Amino acid sequence: MNFKEVIKPGAFKTALKDENLDCRALINHNPDRVLARKKAGRKNNTLELKEDKRGLKFKINPLPDTQEAKDLIENINLGNVDQCSFGFVVDREGESWEETADGVNLRKIENIKSLLDISIVTYPAYSGTNVEVSQRALNKIKSKTNINIKQKELEIIKLRKVL
Repeated sequence: MNFKEVIKPGAFKTALKDENLDCRALINHNPDRVLARKKAGRKNNTLELKEDKRGLKFKINPLPDTQEAKDLIENINLGNVDQCSFGFVVDREGESWEETADGVNLRKIENIKSLLDISIVTYPAYSGTNVEVSQRALNKIKSKTNINIKQKELEIIKLRKVL
């Protein structure tokens, strides 16, 4: 069935209020590629979710510091990956359907019962999504890189002194 979907303002309110919300941040909705988790956020602050006037907003602090996360950040910075998606369950009475004048079925989502995942994706369901790396995150990555470079330089200097 061919249809368009509209998510109404406030649709995420029920899901975000759920004290047992255990949403994951994934790459391409793949459960083997976990970046962060809401439940872990209580300890490590790895995934923050909120709804603003534009829709669902998320912040990821990918821990542990994996190569996959670094590669994803680089792909986002290069513009190779720039959109996102989410997996969800609609409340039983949280949606309505209508046929538009041009014959397209329109699904209006007003209440999302459960939020399963947010994903940084190659092919989004909604083209109006975007993902970016904050300047603060970039500075953090650069500082870690600089530390690693300095440590390597120190190791080289130490090796030279031994020789």
